[in-house]
Amino acid sequence: MIRPRHFGFETETAASNAFQHRSDSDSDSCVAAKAVREFDSAVAELRSAGVRALVFEDRDDPECLGAVFPNNWFTAHREGVVVVYPMRCPSRRKERREDLIEHLRDKYKVRNSCKKTMQPFTFTWAPKKS
Repeated sequence: MIRPRHFGFETETAASNAFQHRSDSDSDSCVAAKAVREFDSAVAELRSAGVRALVFEDRDDPECLGAVFPNNWFTAHREGVVVVYPMRCPSRRKERREDLIEHLRDKYKVRNSCKKTMQPFTFTWAPKKS
């Protein structure tokens, strides 16, 4: 999960994203602050239910308004496969973060990866033993 830092309305993707609407009543900074509160609340709920939630901070640069949605650029599958997807809009492509993939590679046993091209790779879900 990525804590939102620059969350907001993204003009480039609005036409093709049915979930995205500009708020008529709240300022952009108010919407961003609400997103952080909702995010932190969701993490707390998951953790209280025993779910191990990995939380990463959003980067200052580049600003990624939709960084809170990493499920749009990668998925982790039960059989230990991580798939990295291309993003349609150039502004969304900046969300892909090799450091997150590196974290997974460091924390889990990676069987196969190709980091330069951000191609799909596989790893096992078992934590590394110290």
